[in-house]
Amino acid sequence: AASASRYHSSPGTLSARSGTESSGQQGSRKGRKESEGFASALRAHFASEIRTCSFCEARGITTNKVRVEKFLCNSPSVVAFVLSWPKDHVGKSALSDLLHAVPTSLRIDHVFRLAPGSAARAPMNLLGMICFCGQHYVSYFFSAMLQQWVFFDDAMVQPLGTWDATRSHATTSKQMPLILFYAQPVQPVLQTPQPAQPSQPIDLRV
Repeated sequence: AASASRYHSSPGTLSARSGTESSGQQGSRKGRKESEGFASALRAHFASEIRTCSFCEARGITTNKVRVEKFLCNSPSVVAFVLSWPKDHVGKSALSDLLHAVPTSLRIDHVFRLAPGSAARAPMNLLGMICFCGQHYVSYFFSAMLQQWVFFDDAMVQPLGTWDATRSHATTSKQMPLILFYAQPVQPVLQTPQPAQPSQPIDLRV
């Protein structure tokens, strides 16, 4: 299972660092552990913001600190998480640790506190990610039409298949994830068949 120790909170972003991963978890149980570990790290990050009380600050008192609590008041269709890295290049081991910790399904109510009446409790699916490597940006996104992951690098578009294949490709290419996108599952739209149009008569006269 992914360890929350591989993440480090900093203002505005979540910093990634390498950690260890247990190899004894498999299948859906491993997926749940990854999701819980990642969600716990995100929640701890959002709960770590501490500010000085503006009322006290105006009076020159800077010792009183206020912990900021953030609540999700709506049910967003897409959520983006920004990751920061301590340097602009990392080893394959650190990349592999992080990508194996990124869950393909995430409960948003495990990340944020929910305001009364918020309905954001359904799991959100990993939609894609923007990565950085060598002063260059690429992206990986899941295609609902192709039902597989696709790699985008300028004009090159390469279908990759499964998420496992995508993680392997990003690790081998040393692509560092910067932004993760999660989206609510999209229900397939049923197309109502249109009635056939009557064919136009053909004029056979010469």
